[in-house]
Amino acid sequence: MSEAKLTIKIDNTKPVEIMDFTDSFKSLGSQYYKFLSESEYFKLSKTTKFYIKEVRTGSIITELTDLVPLVIPFVENSNSVIEFSAFLKLSYDYLLGKTDAKPKEFDITDCNNLNNIIKPVAKDKGSNMVFTGDFNFGDVTIEMNFNSVEANAIQNAITKEKELLKEPELNKKTKMLFYWDSAKYNSKSKAIDRGIIEAISKSALKVEFENENIKSKMLDIDFNPFHMAYVVDVEIQEIKDNPVLYKILELHDQFEQ
Repeated sequence: MSEAKLTIKIDNTKPVEIMDFTDSFKSLGSQYYKFLSESEYFKLSKTTKFYIKEVRTGSIITELTDLVPLVIPFVENSNSVIEFSAFLKLSYDYLLGKTDAKPKEFDITDCNNLNNIIKPVAKDKGSNMVFTGDFNFGDVTIEMNFNSVEANAIQNAITKEKELLKEPELNKKTKMLFYWDSAKYNSKSKAIDRGIIEAISKSALKVEFENENIKSKMLDIDFNPFHMAYVVDVEIQEIKDNPVLYKILELHDQFEQ
């Protein structure tokens, strides 16, 4: 049995929507497992989970604990619940601007979990959420609490974090008609691979390939490649919204023009 527990108390002013409550604890469990899987100090098993030990009346008070000894033997004085509680506190302190220390580079899953965990209080003006991580034996206690204003501030910060994570969308087109303008047959050739996809641009653009096998299929044929048309999937790279390069991703078909 674990010697540590995480107690969560929700002082709500109105009934908590069941989906918000379940999303909160589902995301808490998800983030706990993710935290352990990324840590060098703990090892996971199929039974690694966060368990609700007790739900008390009055305010919504929930005690959670792990029932599996996860700590690697050579790491002393470490406990998964306490380490996870410390991670949560540092994450929320960072998102509230209380510290510049970021516990890790958040990914989308981190952002969604951290957002959902505090959802019940973010939606309830005047409510409060208290997290307390402590040992049954020892002096270690980690406590954090948020009111609805702070919870909303955290969610706004998470939205900004997610914006930073967004990758630019690749402009991909499928089954486009392509034909050669010029082609570099070997390393000694001074020619440049250029091709035309009239549906995108009337100009010949530089061409790259997802892999060399695609290029070989387009050039190493019994017919003159410059008399052929090719059906390809392509990624279009642009500068200032103008196409400048085609990256051929897949060849579907080819036929004489």
